[in-house]
Amino acid sequence: MPRRSTLSPSQRKIVADVRRRYPTIRDFLLGVSPTWQRWCMLHPERALCLESSPTLRLLQDAYGGEAARAWLVAQITELLVYCKGSGAFSENVISQLSDVISANYGFLRCSEVMLFLGWFKAGRYGHAYGALDPLRVTSAMASFCRERLQLLRRYEAERERRERLARQEADESRCVTYEEYLAMKQRGEC
Repeated sequence: MPRRSTLSPSQRKIVADVRRRYPTIRDFLLGVSPTWQRWCMLHPERALCLESSPTLRLLQDAYGGEAARAWLVAQITELLVYCKGSGAFSENVISQLSDVISANYGFLRCSEVMLFLGWFKAGRYGHAYGALDPLRVTSAMASFCRERLQLLRRYEAERERRERLARQEADESRCVTYEEYLAMKQRGEC
């Protein structure tokens, strides 16, 4: 008996769109590389709200159970090179860190992970003295998630404010003065 999908229609759409744009995990790794961190830092609201960016869990649904690990290994390896600690983590530690991030933060979109890594590199979560420590990365990610929640709430409130303002302007454009109302009434228009 075929396994029923537990994905919502919007999640299935994201997975299908990702598979259409990047048919294989290799294509995804090349297309959604660490170079995108710059764009994410320049556009944090878009990075946090980018619906076409799959979550780490959806990445696994799109390409299989090792997909999130493969993508995170590339991201973490680039972070280590940036921090001049390329030899600081063994391949095993990088894989374990990838698994920890994937298991605990699977709800994050890939664009959000790249935003976090960019902000981490910028020193937003403190300075990593000496060799970069995997626990430093995961504790910084926990801080990022708290900040992310605050930013998402702020972005949502701003979006709702803009929508409310647009509705109010639309309503006001249909308003008539009392004199116009009397004229309309006299003409039998209301």
